[in-house]
Amino acid sequence: MKAFRELQSHLAPRWTLADGDGPEPRDIVVVPSLSFDGIDSVSIDGVIHYEERMLFTLNLLRHPAARLVYVSSAPIHPAAVDYILSLISGIPNEHMRQRLTVLSLYDSSLVPLAEKLLQRPRVIERIRGLIRPECGLMTCFTVSELERSLAVALGVPLYGVDPDLAWLGTKTGSRWAFRESGVPLLPGAEDLNTEPDLVEAIDHLWTDDYGLERVVVKQNTGFSGQGNAILGLVALDAVSPRTDASREAREQALSDALPKMRFVDPHQTWDRFKEKLEREVESLSLVHVPSDTEWRVARRSPAEVESVRRLVLDTARAIENQAFEPRTGRQCNWCHVKPWCPAYADQFPANWPEQLEAAVRSPSEVAGLADALGEALATKQEAEERIRTVQEKLISWFEATGQRAVAGSSFRVQASRSEKTALTCGDDELRALLEPAGLWEEILAPAYHLKTKLLDRPELPMEIRGALDERSEARVSWRLTPRSLPTDDEGNLT
Repeated sequence: MKAFRELQSHLAPRWTLADGDGPEPRDIVVVPSLSFDGIDSVSIDGVIHYEERMLFTLNLLRHPAARLVYVSSAPIHPAAVDYILSLISGIPNEHMRQRLTVLSLYDSSLVPLAEKLLQRPRVIERIRGLIRPECGLMTCFTVSELERSLAVALGVPLYGVDPDLAWLGTKTGSRWAFRESGVPLLPGAEDLNTEPDLVEAIDHLWTDDYGLERVVVKQNTGFSGQGNAILGLVALDAVSPRTDASREAREQALSDALPKMRFVDPHQTWDRFKEKLEREVESLSLVHVPSDTEWRVARRSPAEVESVRRLVLDTARAIENQAFEPRTGRQCNWCHVKPWCPAYADQFPANWPEQLEAAVRSPSEVAGLADALGEALATKQEAEERIRTVQEKLISWFEATGQRAVAGSSFRVQASRSEKTALTCGDDELRALLEPAGLWEEILAPAYHLKTKLLDRPELPMEIRGALDERSEARVSWRLTPRSLPTDDEGNLT
């Protein structure tokens, strides 16, 4: 770890040099390693060729003093390399070829490329002989402990995220970072480790939004959508929060429906999905976007709107005239322009240009819609402020009386109270407590987002646990769920 930190202290000037225009020499090692959890079980055909995604780095050869070593598991066709080099203007291909080395391990097994290299010390020595470590760096597709070890073995800094911060790129870590930064995100839940956790999270989301039609369950480190599953809720309408069904009945129905989820990976099963769910922290997020979602509207001049309108029409007509051949694939299942795509011409009417003309609104009408949306959002903000005020008053009443429900003339509000213990000390103080005992790296640093669960860890020594208890406090949260009271046909309460 110390050797890696020392190398990383040179990263900023090395990358400035690698992407700069000066005459100084610079060397880049490209290791497009697919270091994902479960990469050995990914069912994507030709997934090993994802390593060719980083061929764009050959653009760094535009600097006459640059050398580049590109490593891959399987051989890359020379035509692919020639094509990328042909896009770089001003430098002869022969000149760039002399400064480019493409190394293939001839090993297409689904093992991260970095791991393959660490198992081949002679290849590492060959790469070291091709670069000047004093002006070199390594860049990767993903970064894990494997890439960190490889950077140390090569003696160059790593242009990538420190593996200790890799959790921020997971579904759970991303949601935590957005929430901490005040970035809006879809309703959801994270830190779900068991099937009951998942069922409870879906029930809470459904209770908060009666119109919810589906949710997406995402494995925390899913790759290329392969860790995603969609659970439809329309078929479970009989136990919807709108009905009189009990929470227990709803959670049982959700549990029974989980094995019937639609998995993105056609070879995935609920048993395998559940095994991974219980093995790592997962994240749950919504596909459904509520009707009152806030959208940002950029105001454009009528001339700009008309220009975009004509561009859309011209592009659509170019597609109709088959100016370029459409390429169909799995992404077509989610495409909204299939009615105008030649690949699906037999499925839609022939008069699509006229329909498109009718669908595109005039600039003045679009400007009016923008104003209407802005006014609606302002009204929504005022309503949200009133809701917060009412909620605060209700919570004060529930706290004072100890009751958990209250009924008005049209609605009944159910309240639930939860209490959690949370640490109040700052990050520096927490590290000072754990680091002397060697527990900072071992317990907390790899999973820093679980800071609030630190007190539940059984391996904490008693003296540290006592110090943490002194730096913790109970925090109370409330959930208020309003439901309309049933009425008869004449509007009278029943």
